[in-house]
Amino acid sequence: MKTLRLFSTILMVVTLCFGFAACDDDDDKDHLPPSTLVGTTWEGNHNEFTYKIYFGNSGNGHMTVTGKENNEVASEDDMTYVYDSTSGIVKINYLLDEFTGNVQGDKMKISRTAQDDSIELHRK
Repeated sequence: MKTLRLFSTILMVVTLCFGFAACDDDDDKDHLPPSTLVGTTWEGNHNEFTYKIYFGNSGNGHMTVTGKENNEVASEDDMTYVYDSTSGIVKINYLLDEFTGNVQGDKMKISRTAQDDSIELHRK
């Protein structure tokens, strides 16, 4: 009888250990799936410029940078991007700049890899 009780206790402990190890963290629910990012436009202001980014198909898109005061186009060109929906990290290559950022819900915060400042964008 003691052996049966010991075996039952060991089986219960092992089952509980597997049960806790199988639980997953649900903190990353705000990250967008890649299909949701495609076809969206994001806009944000930084210093004296307004950034407008369009995410197209197959990792291609378009970025326009205009002056906030006069709406003159400072730069406009095609870009490429890579988005990891598991981590929410997006990497954008635009002209000679590389931006890295994090997407959470309708907000995206990107920064130039070579600089320390960041740009907050919102989905339009």
